[in-house]
Amino acid sequence: MVAWGALIFGLLAFTALALALFRGLLATIVAQRVNAFGVIAIYWLALAVSVLPIWLAVTLFANYLYSTFPVFWVAAWDIGLGWVSVIGACLSVAIGFIFACGFTWRVWVHEKSPSAFRKN
Repeated sequence: MVAWGALIFGLLAFTALALALFRGLLATIVAQRVNAFGVIAIYWLALAVSVLPIWLAVTLFANYLYSTFPVFWVAAWDIGLGWVSVIGACLSVAIGFIFACGFTWRVWVHEKSPSAFRKN
């Protein structure tokens, strides 16, 4: 139960970070404060660097729940939590890659025709 909650929470946290970066960095492109290569590099690097800290925090919190509330104990909770962390990190990399490819495409579209992102 806690392991599944950790998996869902970790994936939601990573996806929220990716979307927040997407909106924030796209706004800087529209405002023409940063060039396209800089924004693309920041986005890819931020997603790549954030995978491990997010999953470390989720694992430590789930570990805390298991140790504080014995009702959550099962025979192999540590192995299940380890697998959930590995699966979650792999899914986060896949989600991050998809978001980063989409972000890169949007930035290139904006570079080709900046009026595509202006609000009428």
